[in-house]
Amino acid sequence: RGFHTKNGSIRTPQNIQSYATLATIVFQTNQNEEHGGQAIPAFDFFMAPGVRKTFIRQLSDRLLYAHSLLSGRSFSDEERKSFVEALRGLDPPLAHTDAAAEALAVGLDRIGYQLPATAVRLALEEAYQRTKRDTHQAMEGFVHNLNTMHSRGGNQVVFSSVNYGTDTSEEGRMVIRELLAATVEGLGQGEVPIFPIQIFKVKEGVNYNEGEPNYDLFRLAMETSAKRLFPNFSFLDAPFNLQ
Repeated sequence: RGFHTKNGSIRTPQNIQSYATLATIVFQTNQNEEHGGQAIPAFDFFMAPGVRKTFIRQLSDRLLYAHSLLSGRSFSDEERKSFVEALRGLDPPLAHTDAAAEALAVGLDRIGYQLPATAVRLALEEAYQRTKRDTHQAMEGFVHNLNTMHSRGGNQVVFSSVNYGTDTSEEGRMVIRELLAATVEGLGQGEVPIFPIQIFKVKEGVNYNEGEPNYDLFRLAMETSAKRLFPNFSFLDAPFNLQ
């Protein structure tokens, strides 16, 4: 719902880039007001709505553009807003499979936007790829900012940590994948990004065993840690943490 600082208020962000940028600002603001480090305990869960908003915006733009090309007319701002709301109601999954495209085509037909199946499939594919790119750039910026932004009168960068690994939604999974990818890439000259300190949360039933929803991300996190020292790992089923 946005937040307030002593200098003003910030509206609710509307895309993943803004979510990630505001996360760094929250970190920096907190750092200047409190001693010690700050942590975001469920980074994947908190960033996922930003990925969702980005996907819906990208998908609506692609679909309306296809509709304009085929119908020969443009859409007003009000029509665009109305379409975005209708698209949210259809709740299309963050996927680009044939099944997802077929379901989306049926839903669009139901709300009065008839498009050829090929156009819907291509729009879905493009929206997914653009959302992935936007999420990667957002996570890349998040890592770069936290290794360069000064705090406490410029004496150090923001001492920060993020925890993730247990969001099994496609949006949360995309956040984790792209954050790990940005970590492997490193900073401007390939340096290891020290901040934020990253903690991958390991839990049976979620990501610890083969066949569990986020097992692939657990493996990816281990590969990343082998190359870049981070993430660290927190075992949620350990007696100390299980409570």
